[in-house]
Amino acid sequence: MGLGQAEFARVIGCSLPALWAAEKGTTAKPAAILRGLQQLGYNTTPLAERYARWRAEMLIDERLRLRIALKSEGRGQPPPVKA
Repeated sequence: MGLGQAEFARVIGCSLPALWAAEKGTTAKPAAILRGLQQLGYNTTPLAERYARWRAEMLIDERLRLRIALKSEGRGQPPPVKA
């Protein structure tokens, strides 16, 4: 499209932090972005579905990486309870 992030956010009517959150997957549903794209004539249903799948897969991957990291540090189990 040839637009920078700030200009793209301005054109679709969302904040730059909202755009960044969507890019990072830290928002469950990027409503402002989808609404802005819809107002420009885009069919946002497939985009919203792809985003939801991508985000779910990303969260699974992050949890797996965390489990592996904790196991490699010997922290795969909670600390023992002292009696």
